[in-house]
Amino acid sequence: MSIAKDQGTEQQSSSDRGEVVLVVEDNRLNSLLMSEQLRILGFAAEFVTSGSEALQRWRGGGCGAILTDIQMPGMDGFELAQAVRAEECEGSRIPIIALTANAQSEKPARWRSAGIDDYLTKPAELVTLKSTLEYWLRKPPPAAAPAHETASLRDPAKKCVDLRVLARLVGNDPVVIADFLHAFIRSAKAASIAIEAAMSSADAGRAGALAHQLKASAAAIGAQALSSLCATLETSATRNDRAAQEFAWIAVRPEITDVVRWIEHHQREGASSHEAPR
Repeated sequence: MSIAKDQGTEQQSSSDRGEVVLVVEDNRLNSLLMSEQLRILGFAAEFVTSGSEALQRWRGGGCGAILTDIQMPGMDGFELAQAVRAEECEGSRIPIIALTANAQSEKPARWRSAGIDDYLTKPAELVTLKSTLEYWLRKPPPAAAPAHETASLRDPAKKCVDLRVLARLVGNDPVVIADFLHAFIRSAKAASIAIEAAMSSADAGRAGALAHQLKASAAAIGAQALSSLCATLETSATRNDRAAQEFAWIAVRPEITDVVRWIEHHQREGASSHEAPR
């Protein structure tokens, strides 16, 4: 999979919120399989067989996510995603997840430009389908914009760093902790630029090595979500899965921004000495 998902996190399902997972699939056997999987996982679902039907159903409201086949007659998955993104209201971006048997043959830039957030390779294993839906249905919807442009911090007070982790490593001295956080900010910003360059030049080895380093440093300061996302990027780079790398980077980049801005906000508030355990 392209993006790290926390399989152990409990959350309210789409059916609990009165939403359905809209599945767009023109293959009857695939639809039957997906229907059974979603039933087992406890997700309410509706099925349509074309992009045009899906667009009309989405317009009716009540959809929590769209799972769409890519290759369909008439309006395909790319065109469906583009149509939905063009009509969405600001702040109401619905997760769109592609279903494809040919992820490796697709160009990642095309996925992103169409407004697709993630993808599943068909047939998706049950655990992968579960973690993917839970990840995207758990995320607060960003403003309607291409996925690679949604890196702004939604809430500077959102705690994405557990400083108790760092304190267990270096002690409770607020000056020492502040020094480590400053060092992390510098290294994370440099890593973000370097990974972007590696991705642009299709240097999977370099991207993987940089993700590995950032994973370790993020774990050290208690930025566990960022560390997990970096692990996914590292794995996809090791496998030289270009599409998976692109989607992993889409997730890593805004998380770096969130972590850095949280640290900066935290330090501006002068709260460093209160975060460390005594």
